[in-house]
Amino acid sequence: MGVKRFVLAAAFALLGAAWVRADTTQPGHFIVDLNNVPGTDLGGWGAETLFTDTVNTINSTKGFTANICVDSDAGNPNGDEPDCDNDPRMSVNSGGASMPFPSSFNADANGGGTFDFQNNGNAPITDILFTTTFVPTDSYTCESGQPTDIFQFCGFQIVNQGGVQKIEILFDNGTIPIAAPEPSQYWLLLACVAVAVVHQLRSRRRSA
Repeated sequence: MGVKRFVLAAAFALLGAAWVRADTTQPGHFIVDLNNVPGTDLGGWGAETLFTDTVNTINSTKGFTANICVDSDAGNPNGDEPDCDNDPRMSVNSGGASMPFPSSFNADANGGGTFDFQNNGNAPITDILFTTTFVPTDSYTCESGQPTDIFQFCGFQIVNQGGVQKIEILFDNGTIPIAAPEPSQYWLLLACVAVAVVHQLRSRRRSA
């Protein structure tokens, strides 16, 4: 009876943990938002723009500038410039789901999108460096320091990679912990416990 009670207690504990986690922001999960207006499905990046990323690689924010604004109304005396409205924008917010990270990804057909990730690595993420193609005529905006933002700093740096201009977007001064187990992993753990218990019971019967 002791073994049966142990299995039932473990099952209820694991299921309860999974249900609680389903209704809360899960540690280690985050959202990359490319939409130029949060909550919309429109972005200023080109359709299907490719982003690559690395984590925990930057020791300094030196050389990174906050926002890049291009005067698209040059020569117009009535123009309101510089202006970053409706241009490429990026933020990293709390929330998210289960897509492993680091991982390259593409903007959607509207040049934006929100992407749910989890820290699938072996250490907390303290900075993220995104890299994509630089368009000199575009303005660039990144967001940090807001209540839902994970990182306190974000900035841009233009680099040359193999003769191609790239723009690096650095998010720093924040922490994304290692992701906690998913509900599916709880089920796997429970299955392992059940197999171990069955094996123990069989061993007892044979010895008896």
